[in-house]
Parts: sequence; C-alpha cells; structure tokens
Amino acid sequence: PATHPSLALSHHNIAISLFSLGRSDEALNHTHKAIEIASQTLPDDQPQIIAHRELLNAIQKKKAMKDYVSLLQIIENEDQ
Repeated sequence: PATHPSLALSHHNIAISLFSLGRSDEALNHTHKAIEIASQTLPDDQPQIIAHRELLNAIQKKKAMKDYVSLLQIIENEDQ
C-alpha cells in the first residue's frame, strides 16, 4: 500500500543515495516523502521516523552551508 512503512524506507534509501551523489534537492524530496508516508502509520517517536528526520536535518544543514559559502564568495567579490 501507498502508506506502508517499507515504502517510506525505500524513499529514505533513495534520499541517502542522492545525497551522497550531491543531489540534495532530490534527496530532500525523497526524505519529505519518507516522512509523509511513515507519519501516516507510525508514531512520531518511532525510530524509523526519527531516522528520516535526522536525514532531513543533515541534508538541510549541508545545503545551508553551501548557501553560506556562496554568499561569502559573493560578498568577497563585491569587496574587490
């Protein structure tokens, strides 16, 4: 079924693979799907949901750092 926890786990694993390939936006989409699916059948304190949220945080943190570095480079270029 569309709400089976195994489907959420599949999205989670796809997200990990995409994230390791540097495809953060796609990884975020799959992570959000994993959370959405798992949340329909599992309680919030379930380890699988916690793992999905940890992955979401890791992806968002990496994206934020990339954005921060890009912003610093723009500022440095403006100062030159």
